[in-house]
Amino acid sequence: MKRHDDAVVEMLRDDPDMVPEYLRTAFDELEEEGGEVALLMVLRHLSALRSFLPQRP
Repeated sequence: MKRHDDAVVEMLRDDPDMVPEYLRTAFDELEEEGGEVALLMVLRHLSALRSFLPQRP
């Protein structure tokens, strides 16, 4: 991942309450130019974030 991606993942890890709004914004902007690429980046960030979350039993 690039440094920007790392910074976004760290920001989301530090403030997990921000995750739903981050994802919602990506879906809201999906129809705009570049929206599909932006959504894929958001999903990549959330996927990377998953490795930081506590594992369920």
